[in-house]
Amino acid sequence: MHGSELLHTALAVINAYNAWDVDAIMALRAPDCIHRVLPESLGQPAMNNTEYRAYFESIQPLFENWTITITNTIEDQGAHKVGFHANSTGTMCAGPYANEYALFFHMTDDDALVLEIDEFVDSDHTKDYFVRLGECGV
Repeated sequence: MHGSELLHTALAVINAYNAWDVDAIMALRAPDCIHRVLPESLGQPAMNNTEYRAYFESIQPLFENWTITITNTIEDQGAHKVGFHANSTGTMCAGPYANEYALFFHMTDDDALVLEIDEFVDSDHTKDYFVRLGECGV
């Protein structure tokens, strides 16, 4: 398919996260989708759809007013891939939350669903997030 379908699917994923809607997020994933939270130094295992849904549902109640803002987009139509540089903001139990991401989506051949997600996070912000969750008793 053309690049607009590829980008449309990738932006639909971002919109599903902005809606903080697990069903909308999962609906855009291929049945065999794999989600990796990187860098590897964070020690997060790759997750299939079942594992990712359980993970997301465990953090979903901890955040409010979640917003992802895209600052840069790279699209490779031939490889069925989209990359975003993005920032997120929200509120968590311990106060304001913010993080920075490089997100890479590899789509199915028809660009309709996501096969792989590589989510690079700012590891300093992420480590702080886990400390702050502990302060909330989580």
